[in-house]
Amino acid sequence: MNQKVNSADGGAAVYFLYAGHIALSKSKHSLAIDNYKKSRKIYENIFGPAMMEIANIDNLLSMSYMEIKNLAEAKRWAQSAIGIRDTLKEYDIELIKRLALLCKDLGNDKEAEEACEKGAKITQFYKGVNSLEIALFYNEMGKKLEINGGVGISKKLFAKCLEALKKVSYQNSYEVTTCYDDLAVKAYRFGELEKSIDCSQKSLTINSMLGMIPYGATMNYFYLGSAYYDLKNYEKGEEYLLKAKNLLESENSDKMTLEACLSGLGCLYRDMGR
Repeated sequence: MNQKVNSADGGAAVYFLYAGHIALSKSKHSLAIDNYKKSRKIYENIFGPAMMEIANIDNLLSMSYMEIKNLAEAKRWAQSAIGIRDTLKEYDIELIKRLALLCKDLGNDKEAEEACEKGAKITQFYKGVNSLEIALFYNEMGKKLEINGGVGISKKLFAKCLEALKKVSYQNSYEVTTCYDDLAVKAYRFGELEKSIDCSQKSLTINSMLGMIPYGATMNYFYLGSAYYDLKNYEKGEEYLLKAKNLLESENSDKMTLEACLSGLGCLYRDMGR
């Protein structure tokens, strides 16, 4: 790769792009970045700034900067790639997701939320306004951003996931129950007990239609029991925690949840004077 190249022709752009790939494969990220920038400059000089090859290079630059923990540069190149794709109307939802996470990591919650909204609109553009994929997108990003400490953003995204689910015409699917299961857990953790109960019950109803009871019902019962207990509805709390306990004991697998279930029952009976 030491031969001289003519920076005035497209072959040089391909040469440096290939050199960047080789450097990246060997985890030589700084060298990869240098070669990608050379390739990008040649492409831009010859063909102009709005072309897919440049967007792809910007995406590679974003990933390379992420590898060396330069999040600001990773964000800048991700935004550049997205801007070119917007011009060409060739969208990349995974790139949008990465930008949202980068914005959150850099402490800009507003930009992270804006990136998520952009991703939802692109999903709507490709899949339709009442598509299940919109709810799945909000659910996925809500979980990812919560892991990164974005509880405030996550609450908003989970609320939008719930609203998107209501617009899905075909409710009887495993993917819908998965969303409701996740929303039930998150709502409980956020202290939104009534919402947690509603989502768990919706999941149970759909699972029943799909013939999947008791399969998949264990965690619904657990969170229903826990939410009702926190609301001091001890009869309902006991009913669902006992259902969860019986399933957990029969499954003989999830020891941690069984322990939490038994602990919850113990606290409930204590509060009931039993």
